[in-house]
Amino acid sequence: MNILYSCDDKYSPYTGISITSLFENNKDLDEINIYVLGFGISKENISKFDKLSKQYGRNIIIADVAQIDKYLDENGAILFHGSRAPFYRLFLEQVIPDYIEKILYIDSDTVVADSLKELEEFQFDEDKVCAMIYERVFEGYNKYIGRKENDKYYNSGVLFINMLNWRNLKCSERLMKGIEKGYANFFIVDQDLICHVLNENIQVLPPKFNVLSDWIDLGLKNIYFYKDANENNFYSLQEMEYAISNPVILHCLAGRTGATWAKGNKNPFRHIWRDYKKISLWKDTDHKVKLSFKQKIKNIMHIVLPRHLYCIIFKSCFRINMRKYYSVYGHFQ
Repeated sequence: MNILYSCDDKYSPYTGISITSLFENNKDLDEINIYVLGFGISKENISKFDKLSKQYGRNIIIADVAQIDKYLDENGAILFHGSRAPFYRLFLEQVIPDYIEKILYIDSDTVVADSLKELEEFQFDEDKVCAMIYERVFEGYNKYIGRKENDKYYNSGVLFINMLNWRNLKCSERLMKGIEKGYANFFIVDQDLICHVLNENIQVLPPKFNVLSDWIDLGLKNIYFYKDANENNFYSLQEMEYAISNPVILHCLAGRTGATWAKGNKNPFRHIWRDYKKISLWKDTDHKVKLSFKQKIKNIMHIVLPRHLYCIIFKSCFRINMRKYYSVYGHFQ
């Protein structure tokens, strides 16, 4: 199976911890090839990736994407948390072998908690270039990024790519045209870009392949309220409950609770993540990340407020922030 990660040196330890969890829980797979789209990764972290591959008898290939970064810079791709790394995967065909037919992209802030073997048998529809889980922001968000309200929206933290269709339908070229039109200014950056440009070619993944920490933190009924979700535009409660009980990939969103590696975070997956950190080659890494003042206030509210009231407040704040953001950049077509 072919797996794709993308990171700079800062995120290399988190990528390494995620890969460790993947190797631990996928010993049933005959072959695993990890491709890391890396930019500025230190010799120390490259050495650890090499040692990790030998430890588990798997392949980890570091692809230098400096040329892709330069290309993105020249075409106006904005920085996301100080890096253009989130965009690298959209141009993966430039650096991975042509013979690869399918590849699974996984965000670095994840734990692979079970076998990915089921995806080896996953069948793509004829016109689909990738598969993702459903996501919701809130009712009305689609209009900000030039989409119809009833258009499905997806989470790009786990992205299963059909490389044959991706190449044939010229997805990289279509995405670059979107960047050139200013779509790199979308608020949720690469995720919005993918949903806008490739919407008709996206297939749905079962939610167990990208279980979001928010689902646990807020509770499913509150998630429905917070995201203006229903069973016509999102998963059913039964599907989500099954995914939570049988997760394959846990996505440790920083969001309201803080990143799993931040001191004092309240992320519901923090204990699981720490267990894999302890057995990883990055177990002694001091991440030196502290919660911001804003995040500390969120954590206090997270502790003292009833979940539904908490959701009402943050849902209202998020809507206000979106209006402010898109009052600057305007709505997209």
